[in-house]
Amino acid sequence: SSSFPSPSLPPSTIPNNNNPDWSDADAQEHLFRSFADVKNQISRMHHELLSLRPLPAQFEDTRHRLVATTQQLQTAQEKLKETTSKLDALTVLHVEESSERQNQAAKAAALEGQNRILIDDLAEAKRALVAAREEVAAAAKSRDMWKSTAAQQEGQLKDIFRDSEARATEVYRLQQESQLAAVESSNLGSKVGLLAAQLKDKDTQVDALRSRLTSTERALQEASGKVGELTSRLVLSESEAKLQIEEMAAQVAAAADNEKAAKVAMKDACERLERKLKEVTDLNARLHAEAEAARSERLDLQRRCDEASRQVAEFRARSMDAEHTQRQLARVVEDRDRMQEQLLQQRHLAATAVDESKTLRKQMDLASEQLQRLSDDKVKLVAQAEASRLDSLMAGMGG
Repeated sequence: SSSFPSPSLPPSTIPNNNNPDWSDADAQEHLFRSFADVKNQISRMHHELLSLRPLPAQFEDTRHRLVATTQQLQTAQEKLKETTSKLDALTVLHVEESSERQNQAAKAAALEGQNRILIDDLAEAKRALVAAREEVAAAAKSRDMWKSTAAQQEGQLKDIFRDSEARATEVYRLQQESQLAAVESSNLGSKVGLLAAQLKDKDTQVDALRSRLTSTERALQEASGKVGELTSRLVLSESEAKLQIEEMAAQVAAAADNEKAAKVAMKDACERLERKLKEVTDLNARLHAEAEAARSERLDLQRRCDEASRQVAEFRARSMDAEHTQRQLARVVEDRDRMQEQLLQQRHLAATAVDESKTLRKQMDLASEQLQRLSDDKVKLVAQAEASRLDSLMAGMGG
């Protein structure tokens, strides 16, 4: 059915459609109204037709936008697939790095336990070294004490030897004086003989020589007494010196034996200390090597930990990039959903526009048909008007 009503004359005013009374004012007014309605309908249809002309351009624009949106959707789907694959790879890498970090943490704990054991062994070796050093110090102190005792006894022996030498020198001097006195006595004897020979000539000199001889004899007796006293003292001193020398020799022998025993004990102690020191040195070297190895392993572990930290930081950065990519992907998905909604809306609008275009085409066809009918009616009306005018003219001419 058409939305545009066809013009028709009321039957009261046009009793006969084939021969209307056009001289009637109502018929003419209805005709003019019909013409005005047709003109208005034609004008409205023309405006509607003009308004329908941009629809193909809008449809083409909508089709282009739909194609662009489809391409963007395909690009977003490709990016989504790529991001999903990257996210899967990052997830696998994160799992591997987590397991590697756990393994490294376990290795670090084991190395830390070994390091604590080595530190305990090193402390025990240090304590053994301190004990060995204390034993060496005690042995050195004992050796120094024996050395000081031996030096003191040696000094005492030297003093005794010096005293004996001084006494021997004094005895030797007294012996020389006695010998000189004896020589002098012999000289005096010879001189007495000479003087006795000369006494005959010189009586005065004999008295003098006798007095001198008497004094010399007294001096000789005194010297002999002194020599005897010194000899007894020398014998006593020699016996005392011998006793002291024997005692000192016994002490020296005992000191020598003690020193030998001390030297043997010291040598044994030194050998034990050297063996302990060598063992401690070897242990220290081994511990130092193990500590160096542990330090190198610790440095290697620290380097691995740093590398793992760096990888974790890189993974965090990549995770942040992945999160950013996920956010971008979410935005892309939102844009895709929005574009899909817009696409659906555009499709709906396009379908609506197509439906409206079809409806308008139908209306235009109906309007064209009505216009054609109106044109035919107009021609008929004009012909009828001309015929009526001719009839009236003929009737007027006939009258």
